[in-house]
Amino acid sequence: MRKGKISEPVLRRTVLKYINNNREDVIVGPGTGVDGAVIDQGDYYTVLAPSVISGKIADKAFFGINRALNNIAAMRAEPVGVIVNILANEEFEEKDLKDLTMRIREVSRDFEIAVLGGHTEITDSVNDTVISVTAAGRKSRNGSKENISDNAALIVSGYVGLEGTAILAELKEKELSEYYCIDLVRQAKRFKDKISVLPAAKALEDENVFMHDISQGGILSALWDIGIKTGMGLNVDMRAIPIKQETVEICEFLSINPYELLSGGAMLIVAEDEEKVTAALDKRGINSSVIGRLDPGNDRILKFGETTGYLNRPAADAIYKFV
Repeated sequence: MRKGKISEPVLRRTVLKYINNNREDVIVGPGTGVDGAVIDQGDYYTVLAPSVISGKIADKAFFGINRALNNIAAMRAEPVGVIVNILANEEFEEKDLKDLTMRIREVSRDFEIAVLGGHTEITDSVNDTVISVTAAGRKSRNGSKENISDNAALIVSGYVGLEGTAILAELKEKELSEYYCIDLVRQAKRFKDKISVLPAAKALEDENVFMHDISQGGILSALWDIGIKTGMGLNVDMRAIPIKQETVEICEFLSINPYELLSGGAMLIVAEDEEKVTAALDKRGINSSVIGRLDPGNDRILKFGETTGYLNRPAADAIYKFV
């Protein structure tokens, strides 16, 4: 199979088909477009969400914790803590473990969450260190609802491709600096500090919206997930999707599609009242853009000015060509 997360058809026919939820207290379980599980705890809901970081990505603790917490935020929960599992090969020294543990502690403190536990194992089954994070959060039973109508607006908060751009700017800094001015590359590396969607989720905590954080596979994968989740068509103006010029430049240099690039920091929001939602985000200083609408039909339409195309099944995230 291809690198990266498995495709949606394989997920449905080979995984989800064989997983049954036979507990009444599990009110949200595995599914396409679902960012985490929700367990009824009586007075409140517990939300659990995973992430896995592998390959040549530096600062795996930072990216792994951020991705897991972004899933928690998309499920409208308040983060409480993380469980971190580490798999490393025999080249991994005790000093490396100490450095990684200190980084896990630092990132967790920044988010004011607890490290709940984990497991570390040395194995010859991995070529590089793999970090698996499970985030836990708490959600009120009386929170706002997730209303999805057949004419709801599709809104993107933040900018697509930030996470992938930051990683690529770090990995390919030498090559990029020989072609672009150093300020562009430095700014792209600083996108790393903008990959949390917790502020956007906080801004919308009282709004009746559905949120899906845009991660692997970029905005095109997230749009596909929303189509499967809702069973509706989509009508999207690709020119309205918010994207930084640094992302466009770096993706052009590396010959990859920026709309298929890892997009931590961006959220895809389905809302009936787009003006209220964009105003709530703007009040918190969060950029947002209405990029299209759901449609009661089956077509998933992508418009590029005068050109009209259709959304295809998601490709592997462009980042995997380099990590």
